[in-house]
Amino acid sequence: MTIEIKNKQSGNCPCVNCNKLQEGWKQHPYTVWHKEENEKRGHNEPICSIKCANELASKLKREA
Repeated sequence: MTIEIKNKQSGNCPCVNCNKLQEGWKQHPYTVWHKEENEKRGHNEPICSIKCANELASKLKREA
């Protein structure tokens, strides 16, 4: 599995890790991109903080 934490704004939906919304429905400041070995395309997950990004990345690594 490939996992990257990107400093890229994405989505005005709840954070995938902690379910927090940004104030004023602003976009999340981070994105966790992940791709399984057998997939053609990866997945971008909107994340509210670098702490949540690291937590989600470690969860994804354990599940793989």
